[in-house]
Formats: sequence, C-alpha cells, structure tokens
Amino acid sequence: MNFYKDKYVIITGGSEGIGKALAIDLTKAGADVSILSRSVLKLEQTRSEMEALRVSEKQRLNYASCDVTQFETVKKTFDQLIFDHKVPDILMNVAGYAQPGYIHEQEIHHFDDMMNLIGWPHFPAHVAFSLRKRLLLSLVLFINV
Repeated sequence: MNFYKDKYVIITGGSEGIGKALAIDLTKAGADVSILSRSVLKLEQTRSEMEALRVSEKQRLNYASCDVTQFETVKKTFDQLIFDHKVPDILMNVAGYAQPGYIHEQEIHHFDDMMNLIGWPHFPAHVAFSLRKRLLLSLVLFINV
C-alpha cells in the first residue's frame, strides 16, 4: 500500500523547484496536497499540472498564497488550511532559494536573505503548537539545498 495515499500534505515553496516536484509526485501517489508560495500565478499553474495527474476525483488539491517569513501570515494561512481541510499528516517546509556562485565569492547578505526567506521557524513552530494543542502527531520535513 502507498504510504502517501489519502494523507494530507502541506508543502511550502510548492509552486516551483523541489517543492513543485514533491507536489506532483505526491499527487501521483494519491495524497491530498496544499501548496504554498507567494506567487499566485505560479501556484495556479502548478495546481493545474497537479489536477491533470490526480489519481482520484476525491483528491483535494489546492493552494494558498503565503509569505513564510511573516509569522502572522503563516498562522492565519495554516489555521485556514486546518479549518478547510484537516490537520496535515505531513508538512514539507521547502520554501527558499539559492544564490548561484561559489561560496567564497558570495556576499554575507546573500546568506542572510536565503535563510530569512525560508522562514523555517515559522511554519513548523505554529504546526507544532497546533498539533500539540490537538494532541496529534504529524511528520514535519525540512529541505535545505
């Protein structure tokens, strides 16, 4: 049996790159998937691709525009996703970007920008708080490249 079938997965950074690839693969595996990103246009395009790959009409595939660097936005978005769907079984925190080039040629502000963009503490912190409050257990996955 497929582990992801009928699981609810939220993916930050789900409109492009690794996040988009995960969203597409999880859709093919039968998961319910919510993708998050700041770009509504990219979210709509990715969701359209996911719709074409769904394995069941019952699958819930949706998106929400969210800036993961803003805690209040994260909190509001996550709470709305729980209200509309359910507490996620899996959170994949993939939002971020990379500055091309050799590390020794990078300026320090590029590292700060990359780390601040992923907003890594915001989503997991609120997810953990929400799950603990509901006495539920989910899987939280971080991907930093």
